[in-house]
Amino acid sequence: MVRLPRYNASALSRFDTVKVASRMTDAFISGKGVFLNDEFNAALQGVTLCSDGHQHEVQRKIIIAPLVPKALAALKATVPAEADAAVGRSVAKREFAAVTGLAPPL
Repeated sequence: MVRLPRYNASALSRFDTVKVASRMTDAFISGKGVFLNDEFNAALQGVTLCSDGHQHEVQRKIIIAPLVPKALAALKATVPAEADAAVGRSVAKREFAAVTGLAPPL
């Protein structure tokens, strides 16, 4: 753990350290905020990253469901065709915008 006195905060920077800390839910309470800015902490209170216990588990299950290997495997057959279609649309328009051209099918 590194202390950042200028910001009155501490930081964990190595994967193994973060992994251990993430399981120490009595010491590291995400529901009170994980950002260095009180405004961000207030605005994002209740989202998965800034939640604890049952609320975190419920939200995490919803978010992770489409990302598990079995769910991703189901998309394996359709992704190449969708990618080709997105590229075709962009070529036809002679422009590409990631948010409007690529993100909607995702």
